[in-house]
Amino acid sequence: MNTKFTIIIIASTILFTSFNSITTVDYLVLCRTVDGYAAAITEDYLDQVTRYSVDKDYQAIQRLMDAGVVIMLKGGVEVYTVDVGWTVIEFRLKGDTQTWWTVREGLKCN
Repeated sequence: MNTKFTIIIIASTILFTSFNSITTVDYLVLCRTVDGYAAAITEDYLDQVTRYSVDKDYQAIQRLMDAGVVIMLKGGVEVYTVDVGWTVIEFRLKGDTQTWWTVREGLKCN
C-alpha cells in the first residue's frame, strides 16, 4: 500500500472519529434550560418555529404551541441530553420520557 494513501486513510479516520465524538453523546448529561427559548417535539417542528420566529409570525408560533408540539422554556429546569448535534440538542425533562428539541443556546450544561 502506498505510504501517502495510508497516511490519508489514518488522518481521515482520526478526523471522522473526532467529528463523531463532538456531535454525539453516549451518556446523559444533566443540563438546565435557558428562559425564553423554544423547544419542539421533533427537529422538523423546531425548524418551523425557528423560521416563524425569524419571520416574526407569532400567530403561527402560537398555533404550534396550541397544538402541543412547541413549548417555550422556563429557565433553570433540569433536563438530560439525549442527542447533541452541532446546532440542536434533543433532551428530556428530568423524570419524564418525552423528548424535545431545542437550539444549543437553549440549554446550559456543565
